[in-house]
Amino acid sequence: MGGRPNPNHGHRFAVLDGWRGIAALCVALYHFPVYSHIEFSGFVHGAYLFVDFFFVLSGFVIAYVYADRLQRWDDVTEFIVRRFGRLWPLHVATLLFLFAMELAKLYAANRGWLNFSRPPFDPAGFNNWASIPTNLVLIQRWASMAACRGMDPPGASAPSSGHISCSPRCAGPAGGR
Repeated sequence: MGGRPNPNHGHRFAVLDGWRGIAALCVALYHFPVYSHIEFSGFVHGAYLFVDFFFVLSGFVIAYVYADRLQRWDDVTEFIVRRFGRLWPLHVATLLFLFAMELAKLYAANRGWLNFSRPPFDPAGFNNWASIPTNLVLIQRWASMAACRGMDPPGASAPSSGHISCSPRCAGPAGGR
């Protein structure tokens, strides 16, 4: 990428790394399916907010590291393409795995081998067939927000391309706009 090298490029925010780890653990605790007294604590009940906290911290770190590297819109475009290229293959692999799991559930259910609490391709866990294209291009959150006017359930944040591309664009290009 173009631009001057950032003199703080090697600098790590150890405190922020710690907070990001704490945020990730809190979100995992929120999703941990154990019936206990911990589940009903106000802290655990509101731990879904740590998803947004994690993204804010990550956005700050990304903006700090890339601020001097994103001098031109070409640099920003290259950053977004590289970021997308890092995340998209894993995202598609995960989608294919989950789709294969639903097909396996459908096959097992049709054969009467297993009973599931939720049927295969249940609308509670699978939006609909039209959601596949938006998932493939990482804009699934945009589509669902348009459909329900932002009334998402707790913990529904997803790392969509909006989260990915906004962070560096806020930081650059620092030169002429």
